[in-house]
Amino acid sequence: MEPETSEWTAVMNRLEKLEKQNRRFKQIGAVALIIVGSVVLMGQAPPPRTVEANEFTLRDGSGRVRGQLSMTNSGPALSLYDQNGHVRTMLDVLASGPGLSLLDANGKIRAALVVEANGPGLALVDGNGKKRAMVNLVAEGPGIYLFDDAEKGRVALYLLAGEPKLSLRDRNERVRTSLAGATLGLEDEEGFQTTIGSTELITPRTGETHKTSAASLVLLDKDKKVLWKAP
Repeated sequence: MEPETSEWTAVMNRLEKLEKQNRRFKQIGAVALIIVGSVVLMGQAPPPRTVEANEFTLRDGSGRVRGQLSMTNSGPALSLYDQNGHVRTMLDVLASGPGLSLLDANGKIRAALVVEANGPGLALVDGNGKKRAMVNLVAEGPGIYLFDDAEKGRVALYLLAGEPKLSLRDRNERVRTSLAGATLGLEDEEGFQTTIGSTELITPRTGETHKTSAASLVLLDKDKKVLWKAP
């Protein structure tokens, strides 16, 4: 299984949590819970102290909420608002790790950068909430993945154990073109394949496996039996 599947699942689960958190921030409204510096305004010299609270609200000169620092059930979170009162940036630390999310004017998360146990990941989402691109780094290596408007993985480029690989898929997520090292593979919708370059073949009579050279050309039927090869 290619590494983008588990990594994307982790990222999307995080985005769902952030969406719920975003809705909670919108419900808070414009009520300021903490006013810092009241002692100074009274003309007294306050001793050094620590201010503790579950939430802080930042307002602009017009009284509009522009930022909130709060402690949620999932962990600490910082939200920054635009002049229209829409959350545009969210920084949080969940049990799974830290994350930064950028939202559009409609409150939809469009980009998310997270660092979790399996590695860092950057996800790009369209205006309909569909995943469209991802860059990640897992233990096996880095990868770049592109998705169509149905969230089907169509292009995957990754480096595993120092070996680069490129996969192009159809809308059923079936690999139609692949490039790995010195091997180029082509496959149609019926399963017939053409392999150019080095590939492993099995001799039916003996069951032995041998690897062809980078100068070879192999044609396979839909049952993966050799139709023709050269040399």
